[in-house]
Amino acid sequence: MKKVTLLFVFLTGHLLFAQVGIGTENPSPSSQLDIHSNNRGLLIPQVALTGLTDATTIASGNVNSLLIYNTSTVGGLTPGYYYWLNQSWNRLMTESSVMQQLKATMPKFFYMPSIAIPTHRSHFVAGDGFSESGGVFSVNLYNRYTAQFNSIEVASPNRTTSLPLLPANELDYYITYYDKAVFETLTLSAAGVLT
Repeated sequence: MKKVTLLFVFLTGHLLFAQVGIGTENPSPSSQLDIHSNNRGLLIPQVALTGLTDATTIASGNVNSLLIYNTSTVGGLTPGYYYWLNQSWNRLMTESSVMQQLKATMPKFFYMPSIAIPTHRSHFVAGDGFSESGGVFSVNLYNRYTAQFNSIEVASPNRTTSLPLLPANELDYYITYYDKAVFETLTLSAAGVLT
């Protein structure tokens, strides 16, 4: 009888180490949990965190890689998916949040090379962004910027297909020097038009 009990315990214990399958009878042997569904999703626990270092809201404590969906907007948090790593909640990035972060770190200016500004409309070249109205000359610096960064002559291998261009209203425009004997009353619009 002891041998039969020992054999039963051995076989039962062996079965406890199998993979768990939800919606499937044949879970992948490389997974601990295998979930299958053609018309349902996985609902991650929704938790109202109190801050980026909130270590008390989760009942049994936080462990690295713990995943939740935060529902609160407080203490630097916004609703979204967060994981716990090294004593802090870290947000999983979305495409829009990646672009926001990229734009936040990108300089909002560029060093446009020196350009010769025509002083008569007969010197205008089509597409250069120069115009004249009532004796006031204008140059669209944003158009010059896009022309400069959209015409790549040489690039390194495995590069991206184009350079990122910021919208006109997200750049800051400065004129660091101009000859006051030649030009008078310069103005610069938020859209990058110099008159």
